[in-house]
Amino acid sequence: MTPLLFYLFIIATNRFFSSVHSFSAVRICSKAIGLTGRQRSICSSRPDAMIAIIEGEELAKEECRYQFRNHRWNCARFPPGVELFPKNYTDNKTHRNFSKSHRATREVAAVYGMRSSAVAFSIAKHCSQGHIPNCSCDRKRRADDWSWSGCSPNLRYSLGLTKIFVDSKERPGSNREKVMNIHNNAVGRKIMRKSMETKCKCHGTSGSCAKKTCWKSLPTFRQVGKKVYKHYKKARPVSTSNGRMRLRRSEIQRNKVLRKHLIYLSKSPSYCEADEREGFEGTRRRRCSLKGPASCRRLCCERGFTLQVFNQTEKCHCKFQWCCKLVCQTCYNTVKERLCN
Repeated sequence: MTPLLFYLFIIATNRFFSSVHSFSAVRICSKAIGLTGRQRSICSSRPDAMIAIIEGEELAKEECRYQFRNHRWNCARFPPGVELFPKNYTDNKTHRNFSKSHRATREVAAVYGMRSSAVAFSIAKHCSQGHIPNCSCDRKRRADDWSWSGCSPNLRYSLGLTKIFVDSKERPGSNREKVMNIHNNAVGRKIMRKSMETKCKCHGTSGSCAKKTCWKSLPTFRQVGKKVYKHYKKARPVSTSNGRMRLRRSEIQRNKVLRKHLIYLSKSPSYCEADEREGFEGTRRRRCSLKGPASCRRLCCERGFTLQVFNQTEKCHCKFQWCCKLVCQTCYNTVKERLCN
């Protein structure tokens, strides 16, 4: 749990001291590094929603690491300047420069799409659980052949707040990186919206379905993450004409193909060697296998690998004796581990 999340959690769960905690939230949010003015305002006025937003970014990091676990770039951390909430969120001395220093690559596009969908997912989940005031269930849906019931996640609220908070991270101006990031944020929200599941229950005598009640349900975020990863595989490069370094948002909106795809501007590096400025760790000392998507041939960049062999002990062949005594043998296993040179 990040320090910011911890303090906001304390504030949000003790609302009977509303005036005191409102002042505390303002103080905490005013010290948070990297937030824009609009983000600070949301942080101060809606600590309950901020908890969901922070958890959403952590969820995005976890899912990103899972989806890219077999890639040279394994999403060990977000590129510099991308995080909404850096760990040293109040430390001006150790805080890194938040200017966008990374390339606008396909991987960065995936990070923006993943993070946007995760924040929307987290807010919708917190709304459904009643953790965010003024964000009730979505009961406005209607259909001719069934009625809506239950507590459908309030997507209108969650998608709207995600757009306001995440998009405001982008600096003012019309540079092409900003256009790319805002577009990929929108694609992430769209993936989240289209991932919603409709669940129904039949009512009627003898198993008939004379009447049906339905509700919208959140998928698992693993399902959403898989879809973001598929969009990453199909991401489209966008080149600028006449060598100009600008990309207009209207050009993307008019292009029906680009509108539904993640986009990127720069070719990805090999990711073989670590690059602190770009925010990736390289593949040296990465575990690899002889075959499969995480093969040494793929991950080690023609540097070869080192085979380490060691013995591992574990309890095995366990049996209960009499009533309550568990007796186990000790087994010795030879473990082979391959690490990229």
